[in-house]
Amino acid sequence: MPKVSLHFIIVGASVAGLSAAYGLASAGHRVTVLEKCKRGTPKHGSIRCPPNMAKLFIDHPQARKVLLQRAVKCRSITFKDGTGGQDCHIIGGMQFFKQLMGEFQADFYIVTYQEMNDMLLKICDVPGITIRYGKEVNRIERTANGVVAFMSNGNAVHGDVLVAADGRYSSLREAISEEESTLTSEIHGGQFRLPLSKLAKHPELSFIDKNGRDQWTVYSLPGIFMTTSVHPSTDEVHVGVAFTSSYWSENEDNPVNHPMMDPKLKTLLRLGRDQWKPQSYKCYETEEWVGLGSRAVIIGEAAHPSAVHGTYNTSMAAEDGAVLGHLFSHIQSPNQIPFFLNAFQEIRQPRCNKTAVDEHLGYCLVAMPAGPDRDARDAVFPKLTDSNECDMSNEYLALLWGAYIERYNYNCKEAADEWWVVWGNKMQEYA
Repeated sequence: MPKVSLHFIIVGASVAGLSAAYGLASAGHRVTVLEKCKRGTPKHGSIRCPPNMAKLFIDHPQARKVLLQRAVKCRSITFKDGTGGQDCHIIGGMQFFKQLMGEFQADFYIVTYQEMNDMLLKICDVPGITIRYGKEVNRIERTANGVVAFMSNGNAVHGDVLVAADGRYSSLREAISEEESTLTSEIHGGQFRLPLSKLAKHPELSFIDKNGRDQWTVYSLPGIFMTTSVHPSTDEVHVGVAFTSSYWSENEDNPVNHPMMDPKLKTLLRLGRDQWKPQSYKCYETEEWVGLGSRAVIIGEAAHPSAVHGTYNTSMAAEDGAVLGHLFSHIQSPNQIPFFLNAFQEIRQPRCNKTAVDEHLGYCLVAMPAGPDRDARDAVFPKLTDSNECDMSNEYLALLWGAYIERYNYNCKEAADEWWVVWGNKMQEYA
């Protein structure tokens, strides 16, 4: 536990914000979370919870209950041809082998955003954490002894450190970073959900449920990819749609009218047309995450906005919160705050930037334009995914799993500990 207890102001009850609140409170600090939405505001969509994220929560009794009883334990990702064929035929996939999942110390889950939010709120219902709803922060300032957050109603909250976890459209990013972020990519898309009872009225869509309730299915089209996952806990299918920037620029007026899209997928999109409207998801790189006299930091989507329907985006936000809490478990004096905040950026920024690049490359691979490269991809895919055994001597299997092993096997708390081993003694000078 730290020798000094600090007061952290966290702006945003997001995955990053609540993960940070839990980590910091567990480290002995006092946390006030300011959330602009009202208590009980519904959350929509679903979240991928890969092993690197699941291992952060699986040992907590309440979180474990949600993951094991409410989430979908994903046994595979299946890639299908969205241009047609019998039930959109399979072009490839990857199995989450039991042996590998054991090495990762957690499984791959898909959970509704609502259930993930409820889970995080439950584990944050502990002494030391106060969540205040309907509190929109519109200005922050450095004070002689810390920071102050001013709310739209004129009230203010004072603290030692401010953490901006207010999402991709962060109102505090520029105030903290004091520079413009660099646009790295842009994806247009959206998501919606449909009751399985509604899906049952369209027999041609029965293949979606038959895909299996333990997998995430990705449909590949030139310039578009779609995802579906079935959630037995809510008797719904969750559908995601994403368009590459080049496809969007040519088809913005009617993006779902893809000439090559399987008619069954068009039917699926029509069923959900009242629930969603495509929006732009811009991805940025922000050079400086720490500011306001080294008393404020941006985390999660505020620091590294990611593209829609990614595999890793939510897990990066959860890792941010865990690392921040773990680092500040070592602090001994307020004088050390700048060093710990900069250590957070040093640990997290390279991983988040690298993951964003890999995620974008994955989008490009799935939504590859028609042509020789796409044909070559389809020829190789079966070789990557036709193994039923976890044999890494298989060059294709090793190629497929290489990047995933690096991502899934990562332990963010160990990364924080490694920093402390190197710099801990040096920190004594500033205690």
